[in-house]
Parts: sequence; C-alpha cells; structure tokens
Amino acid sequence: MTLSKIVCLTLAAAVLAGCASTPSDEVPSEAMKISSAAGLQGVRDISYRKVQQGSQGPTVTGKTRAFDATLSYYAIGAAGGMVDLAGQNVSGGYRQFVAWVPESEAASGEEAVAKTKALLEDSSHWPELQNNLKGKWAWKADPRRMPYGDNRLDTFLNPVKSFVFTNPALTEAPSFIGGKAYGPIYFSAPEVVTWTRSKTNNQNYARISKSLPGWIYLYTPNIETDKPVAGIYNKGDLLVFVSQPKP
Repeated sequence: MTLSKIVCLTLAAAVLAGCASTPSDEVPSEAMKISSAAGLQGVRDISYRKVQQGSQGPTVTGKTRAFDATLSYYAIGAAGGMVDLAGQNVSGGYRQFVAWVPESEAASGEEAVAKTKALLEDSSHWPELQNNLKGKWAWKADPRRMPYGDNRLDTFLNPVKSFVFTNPALTEAPSFIGGKAYGPIYFSAPEVVTWTRSKTNNQNYARISKSLPGWIYLYTPNIETDKPVAGIYNKGDLLVFVSQPKP
C-alpha cells in the first residue's frame, strides 16, 4: 500500500472519529474554534450537558485513537517501522503561545516574529519564580511554524516546515482576528513549576495574557496543575473547551 493511501485512510479515520464525538445539536466552543484554526491536535470539547451534570472529564488526549490505530494497522503490513511515526504525543498536550500578527502591527513576517518574540520575553509579563535561582527571567521564546508536540507523523510529512523555521507570509486571518495577518506562529510556553505569589495558575495566566496583545493566545492543556481540562487565555479571559447548545 502506498504512503498516500495510508495517509488518506488515516485522515478519514480521524474525521470520522471527530464527527462521532460531536453531537448534532451542539456547536464547538470558542476555544475549540481557536485551537482548530491553530491546528492543535489532541484536544476536544466537553459536552455542556456533562458539565451541567458535574461530570466533566479530561479534554486532552495523548493520542487520537482511530487515527493512530489506522496508521499502525496499515503501517505494520505496508511500511514496517513507519508504525513508530504515530507517536504518543500531539500538540494538545503542550502548553504554547499561538500568534496571528495583524498586518497593521508588522510590515513583514520577519518583523511579526521579532515583535511577538520581544513581547513574550518581556520579563514584566511574568511573575518572579521560586524555581529561578538567579532571580532573573531568562526564558527564550523560540518560534516554530508547526505546533509543539506534532513531532512524528507531521515531521515525516513536513520535514522542512518542522525543522527549518521560515517567517510566515501574510494571509487571510481567522475570523476571530479579522483581516490579514502573519501566522500562525507557535512559541513553546515555559513550564511554571512554582509561583512565588499566593495565586493559582489561572490567576497568573490571566494576568500574563491580559498584558499581551489580543492576537496572542496562550493554550494550556490543564487549567490547574492537577486538572487535565484544557483552556485558552486571551486578554485576561479564560476560554474553556465546553461545547454550546446549537442556537
């Protein structure tokens, strides 16, 4: 079986799995719309009915079962070691920033990346951390053109895009951005082990996102350290992955 047929079968399985998990009388959350536009894999909405019943459950999956099962099944017989490309992690399991820089904010893709990088590395956006022995914030925001975590099958299919960073072109932005923008651009968010202030991660991330432009989104697979429910922070607001009833 050819690689193209394997990929087609795999994608078809993923689409079918997605359709089966979305009730016809519900619509995706705003968080889901943003993550879909960003191409983040492995995150899904919780049905609002489950939330009302008090039984949420996790929204982040380590693997897309139908996708990986199909790939593994055909790869074992057709391509041997290719089965390892399925991987155990997808981008939905990684905290990261996603930016769409409006054309009014930058004159080129290079300027868009530099501006976003400077904003993220600004120490005034971050609280002091107990795990920083030198008392200085030295985290560096390294850009990527693919989401963090998609590092096996996507790397195999898009080796240049995965390993060689190229400045983004000006394209039509998602509806929640509007107009044209450079992006999406991905930046891995730092792992915050311990906060020095008596605030929760929610409060700190809300404060950080409030100080950043509205075209920068902070995705996190867990809104607290012990809860696997995903969320997106934007301008101080937390958007959770909970579907809504269809109007």
